[in-house]
Amino acid sequence: MERSLSSNSIQAYVHDVELLNQFLSLQKSPLSPEEVTLSHLQDFIAYINELGLNDHSQARILSGIRAFYKYLMMEDLV
Repeated sequence: MERSLSSNSIQAYVHDVELLNQFLSLQKSPLSPEEVTLSHLQDFIAYINELGLNDHSQARILSGIRAFYKYLMMEDLV
């Protein structure tokens, strides 16, 4: 199943994944998607909360990360 996304949505998803990647780089954690653990994601949630983002922005970022992992699973990449 393929979703039709606007270029703004695609850019937002890319930004969300890049933000997670930057966070993992700062933590010296594994960068490959299959090595990211629940603990990494919990730490990432705390990190975006510390950035002072409002609840809506945090939820949108997490939605983007979720969509990224759903895509990877759908394509058998993780």
